[in-house]
Amino acid sequence: AGFVAVDVCGTIFKVLAAQVKARPETLLARLMADAPTGEPLHVDADPDRFRCILDWYRFGQIHAPSGVSVEGLLEEAKRFDLPEQIVVNGVWRSTGESLASKVGLDVMETVLAKWPRFGRFFEDLLERVSTHFTVVAQTAHLQGGLAPGSQEAEENWDIPPYVIPLWGDEGWLDPANIPSATRARVLALKLEERGFLCEFTEVELLVFLPFRLAGECDPGPPGGEEGEDFEGEEEEAEIEGNKNGSGTSDAQRP
Repeated sequence: AGFVAVDVCGTIFKVLAAQVKARPETLLARLMADAPTGEPLHVDADPDRFRCILDWYRFGQIHAPSGVSVEGLLEEAKRFDLPEQIVVNGVWRSTGESLASKVGLDVMETVLAKWPRFGRFFEDLLERVSTHFTVVAQTAHLQGGLAPGSQEAEENWDIPPYVIPLWGDEGWLDPANIPSATRARVLALKLEERGFLCEFTEVELLVFLPFRLAGECDPGPPGGEEGEDFEGEEEEAEIEGNKNGSGTSDAQRP
């Protein structure tokens, strides 16, 4: 008694009506007030995000698990007429337009506007990336494969990424197109818009297919022992490098 069935794209939720009706300004409360008694509500939403929305009705705040996009969740919260300021994962967030997102888009637009012939450069790059992964597929039956980077990828049980060299002994390798870290970052973001995954090394941009295992997508607990050990090793290596006079200054790298 007191529960209402909510059908969210085929997933059924049992919602305590009193909790929802206590927030009459929200969309879900209005839908519930207008629904015939005993009939389930039908809501067009992402079930995983909707589950988080229900947390707000219960607890006044939202916990977003690692598999749920916080930005997407904020969009859903706005659509359901939740307050403009809500707590997500212990942090106050706004369901209004993100200033950081707006500034980021302005930065990308400005960089691309001052990048002559970016369209041609990017289309040529996409063709090279596609050709690389075609070669990977066609040589997968051979031991180790034949595509560049196959040996290292085999050691990591991964598909060899496409490698974009950025920096060499003489500085930027393609200064006409990528003369700065900002342009390199914008290029990586444009590639990810097309569905690829990107990672930077100190001197390269690696382009991966979006084939990640579930365990590889889990960032793990922050501040774990492994991270602390790694930080300690970095400090020891830096001290050792300074002793030997072999330290590398920031001016030598991008």
